[in-house]
Amino acid sequence: MNAICSDTEQAILGTWYLDEAYAVTSSGERLYDVYGAKPSGIINYGSDGRMVALITHDGRSLLDGDRQAAPADQRAAAYQSSIGYAGRYDLEDNCVLHRVDVSTYPNWVGTVLRRFLKFEDGAAVLLTPPQMQNGVETVIKLIWRRSPSIG
Repeated sequence: MNAICSDTEQAILGTWYLDEAYAVTSSGERLYDVYGAKPSGIINYGSDGRMVALITHDGRSLLDGDRQAAPADQRAAAYQSSIGYAGRYDLEDNCVLHRVDVSTYPNWVGTVLRRFLKFEDGAAVLLTPPQMQNGVETVIKLIWRRSPSIG
């Protein structure tokens, strides 16, 4: 492992809190908030090479009763307003690779989620690979900070 990778590995270790998550065009135009204006999220990178992430939309409603007995539409809304996954991670060039072992979205299990990684103003910024959405090349930008936003 070279010094740059080693420095990046040390910089990413620990717990980060989601500050913002939004879609941008390849030219940098901000399109929409992916998880609402005030999402909640936490991601942890361990020194053992394992990671875990959980993100929830802002404004989530409570369920009537426990999670098994709540009405189906409420359970569906709870599922649609959150994502969580865990597995191993590796650093490769300017990317972090999340090797998904378990996820609330079963289609991700056994896949590798590539996220471009950079550090800006004390934040860890993760960007998805470009994808086409409604004919526009779009990237999801997630900004993670060491302490949660208050307010």
